[in-house]
Amino acid sequence: MQANYRVFPQKLGGETWHLLKSESFARFDRRRKNYEMSPSMGLMMMSLLADACAGPTKRKITDRTEANSWLAKYATAELGGEYVVAIDASQVAPAYERLITISITLLNTDYVPISKHVAMRKREAKSSGSYYRAFRVRYLGKVDEYV
Repeated sequence: MQANYRVFPQKLGGETWHLLKSESFARFDRRRKNYEMSPSMGLMMMSLLADACAGPTKRKITDRTEANSWLAKYATAELGGEYVVAIDASQVAPAYERLITISITLLNTDYVPISKHVAMRKREAKSSGSYYRAFRVRYLGKVDEYV
């Protein structure tokens, strides 16, 4: 196992980690206090987690477009479909609601720690106003515009 994809233990439940370890898909690094797995397994697990967290009403935006494209191709093949590449926006428009992954290069959030995102959502939950929700709706509108 090429183990260089690190995952925080809190990302998955204990039973899941136990199963992944027992099948040699993951190992615990005591020094770093996180789990390690192969890049392909790690990207797949995190993509599935993102899909589960997003649910049917939220969009998944990722900086790992290649990994998510691979997963989309694999899932499409498993379902007997045809994964189409190199099409223009007019061909995508009729199936817009079926888009899976969007690469947005306008925003670089690499340097924004997750704690800042969590703090913003906590402030939003405590807020009586709709400022934060309006911010997210406007942002989503920009994503839709970009698509």
